[in-house]
Amino acid sequence: MRFGLFVCTVVLVVITAIPGAAQDDILRNRPRIAPGAKVFVHRMDGFESYLLAAIAKKQTPVVVVENIDQADYEIEGGFERQMPHWAEQLFLGKSDEDRAAIRVKDRESGAVAFSYVVVKEGPWRKGQSAAEACAKHLKNYIEKGKP
Repeated sequence: MRFGLFVCTVVLVVITAIPGAAQDDILRNRPRIAPGAKVFVHRMDGFESYLLAAIAKKQTPVVVVENIDQADYEIEGGFERQMPHWAEQLFLGKSDEDRAAIRVKDRESGAVAFSYVVVKEGPWRKGQSAAEACAKHLKNYIEKGKP
């Protein structure tokens, strides 16, 4: 799953590195996710549980299906937790860091409709906060058309 996280990060870096006009064209040509769209959430080493709970909690306007053949979109991604050495925590004040990335892909065209990467610091929640950020931004994209 680290490869999936890497791919999502690269996609976001490439999109943000493109000059303004070209970036607007890329974002404008993304598939639109309609409220009520059916989504299938792939396994993400346990992060999918947090993401499913966050989709419900944030009232993200999608219908989660258990069979990929019923889905309009599929959600892929990854999650990793970086824990600094105890000396870094004690002397440098570093804390745990959660990194999550998701992408929503149109099953018919294969086009990426939405992608999001989040980094959260702190020793608590173990993925919950990152999943809620992903769900919140997906909801915002569906309702307002802004990533």
